[in-house]
Order: sequence, then structure tokens, then C-alpha cells
Amino acid sequence: MIVPVGGGGLISGIAAAIKQSNPKVKIIGVEPFGADAMNKSLIQGTVVSLSEINTIADGLATPFAGKYTLAHVKKFVEKIVLVSDEEILDAMRILAEKAKIVTEPAGAAGFAAILADKIQVPREDLTVCVLSGGNVDTDLLKKAL
Repeated sequence: MIVPVGGGGLISGIAAAIKQSNPKVKIIGVEPFGADAMNKSLIQGTVVSLSEINTIADGLATPFAGKYTLAHVKKFVEKIVLVSDEEILDAMRILAEKAKIVTEPAGAAGFAAILADKIQVPREDLTVCVLSGGNVDTDLLKKAL
């Protein structure tokens, strides 16, 4: 299960629900490089506040991970991977052109990680990638396309 990460609410809820019903499922979070509060918090072992946020994925642009969501991520999430804004734009383009799905940058982050080979998905495994949000600025969508 691949889930975009901002403050951690979405991934902590999904991970807790899935892991408690099937602990074998792997949960992987995806954050943009310019807003990686959860990743930094995991490395530090405590909530880290970012002094600067720089990403097109405004839905993931939180200045810190939540205290409780960090605890859930520590307990239930295998890893967090980071993607660039360029990788997110590429994912948005491919989703729009090939799948006819328009997502906002935050919603395309997980797919960006797959496309950039930051997450290897075995062919025999069932993989779920959360694609969410359609609030994308028209100029940004044009840039992606």
C-alpha cells in the first residue's frame, strides 16, 4: 500500500486499519523532498518542525508531523520515500495521458515514487497506490502536461 504523507493523518489511519487486520501488508509512505517533516521526524525520533517548505504538492506541505500520527507511522509503516517535484509532475502527466486521471500533486506523489523506481513493486504482488485530490491549479496542470 503506497500512501502520500503530509502531517501523517491519512497514512496513520490507513496503516493502523490495514496492519491490524493483516500485518503482512507493507505500507510505504511518500513525501516530497521539499516537505519531508515525517521522514525527518522518523530519523530524529521526535516531531521535527520544518523551517522551510518548498514543493508543488501543497496538500503535503505541512510544517511538522503530528505527535500521534508519528507514533502510528513508527508502529505501522515500513518506510518513507522521497520524491522530487519533477517526479510528481511526470506522474501527473502519465496519469492524465494514459489513465485519464487528474490528481493534484499531493495525490500523484505515490505514483511518482513507483515511476522513479523508488519503490520496487513485484509483479506477483497486489499493490494499491492512493491517488487523491483533484484540486490542481490549471497552470500547474498545463506544466505537467
